Order: sequence, then C-alpha cells, then structure tokens
Amino acid sequence: MKIIDFTVGAETASQLLLAELTATVIAQFTGQLCSGSATVGDMLRAADLLLLARRTAGLSQAELSARLGRARSTIARWELGEMQPPYDAVRDVIAACGLDASVELAEADPSYLYEVGEQLRRPPLERVRRLGGDARARAVTGLARSGTKAVVIGDAAGALQGWPLVLPSGGPVEVCAPATAPVDIACVAIVAVPPGTRGYADLRRGRERLLIDGDAIDVASPLDLLRIERARGHGLQASALEAVLEHRRRWPDGPPAARGFTDDQAREAIEAWLTRM
Repeated sequence: MKIIDFTVGAETASQLLLAELTATVIAQFTGQLCSGSATVGDMLRAADLLLLARRTAGLSQAELSARLGRARSTIARWELGEMQPPYDAVRDVIAACGLDASVELAEADPSYLYEVGEQLRRPPLERVRRLGGDARARAVTGLARSGTKAVVIGDAAGALQGWPLVLPSGGPVEVCAPATAPVDIACVAIVAVPPGTRGYADLRRGRERLLIDGDAIDVASPLDLLRIERARGHGLQASALEAVLEHRRRWPDGPPAARGFTDDQAREAIEAWLTRM
C-alpha cells in the first residue's frame, strides 16, 4: 500500500502509482526483487532493535550495562551485530530501557526492498524532488548551501535516505537544530525536540552527511528516523524505514545494478499478475 497525495496533481500521482505498481509486479515475476530471497524476514535485526531501545531511553552503553548487570563490551558487540543476543536478553534490554516489547505477525511485503533500491540509485536531491516536488528540493538545496547547523528529519529525511513514499503536498522540510542556530529558509520548519528523541545533541550523534550539489547536509540516520516515526504513530513510514535498514543490511555497498527487461517480459509479468487477482 502506498500513500498517494492526489493534491500534487492527478496526472502526476497516477503516473507515480502506475510506475511503482508496474515495477513491483515485473520485479516479482522476473526474479529481480532481490538476490537470493523474495521475502523480507525480520526487518529489524536484534542489533537495530537494541540500539533503538537504548537511544529512545537516552541511556549510554555504560548506564545500560549497570542496569542489566552485563559487561559494556557485550552490549557493544550486540549493537554492532558482532554477537547475536538470545531472545530473552533482547527482552531484558528493552525492559531495562523502560519499554515494552510486543511481537506482531504480519504478511511480508518484499516490494519495499525493490523500491528502496530504485530510490537509492538516484542522487539524494533527485529522491526528494521525485517524491516531494520542486519546492521541497529547493528547500533542501537552500539548507545545504546555508551551512546551517541542523539535522534534517521527517519525510524529507526519509526520502533522502531512500524510502519510496510520496511526500504530502505543501509540507515543510523539518529540521532539528540547537537554539543557538537560527534557521531562516523558506519551507523549512524547526522541531526543537522531535518525538522519541532528546533533541539536537541526541540526533547529531548518529546523523549522516549527504552531498547536495556539492554542499554537505546532515540527515538523521534511518534508525533515528524510525524512532521519531514510531513515536509519532506513523506505522507506514516506520515500515518504509525498516525496509531501508534491511536494504542496507543486505547490500551494505549500495543497491545492486538494475537488470533490464524487455517489453515482452513486462507484458507477461503483468498478465500473470492479473490472472491472480
């Protein structure tokens, strides 16, 4: 399921929806969805989950170590993915962070992996322009050129990091900035303390630097964006960010090269899909 904002223009929205549907159908029926597996298992690794819980609680590894009664080095290895923690240990960490773990079973949707890969093959600014339009792209460019001390969050950051969701029409580019760094750029809105975080210093630790037409811009990491979207209750956005994290895990060096397909292959794939409806 995709969020399509028809206020961007019916023709544009329809073209995007048709393009995404066609690409997903073709990928599923020509084996191009992802190498080796056509399903997404646990979209969040234990390492991601533990780091997410600790940052949400605002704890250092040393503080979490004291609460758990485990060595700090063990927690570090868990978070780096060097050692797989048992399920009970994951639950203990979450509880020590003052959170509650719930497990939900849902049908896997592997289409996000393909779509994330398609987005990541585009330059960062083009990802924003394609999903959010020229106004958002100009705001991101202006922010990068200004050199403002700020971390981009929200849907613009999601687009920069590769999620495939169309952005709501007319919305601003959200940033988290320290009080001492005024931001006076059109279509840019400051969120002093985004939900699920402790503000700029918290997000700056994990921020990632992207280049926009040669200028650097700080963007919240997918994991920190996931913290924010979950705290906001945005389930669809959270699922898209989990797909971004899963894509990074499977292809740490970037998305694999796209494989072309002929018109006949596309037609056969769509016809096969329609017979299953």
